Amino acid sequence: MARFTQGEKGTHYLPESALTRGKNGFYGEAIEKLARFEDICDRLTAEQNHIAEQLEELRRQGKTSSVKFRELMTKKLLNVNMLSVFEVNGLA
Repeated sequence: MARFTQGEKGTHYLPESALTRGKNGFYGEAIEKLARFEDICDRLTAEQNHIAEQLEELRRQGKTSSVKFRELMTKKLLNVNMLSVFEVNGLA
């Protein structure tokens, strides 16, 4: 992954080319990368909610041993792990 920040831990700086100030705020590669990251977090959270609904429906149908149920549980656990990594690092 190409980094935008430079410096020691706690003293990170952006190169001038990564961030530009406009009259309506900031723009540039660093802001675009941040926006993509935030989109990923939003999608993971929304997907978790959708998976929970699907799992509940399969539970009501008594299909807790089905392949679909196991696939959804695996996806849920992977998403939880990703969100946990973000949270531990102060990103979510």
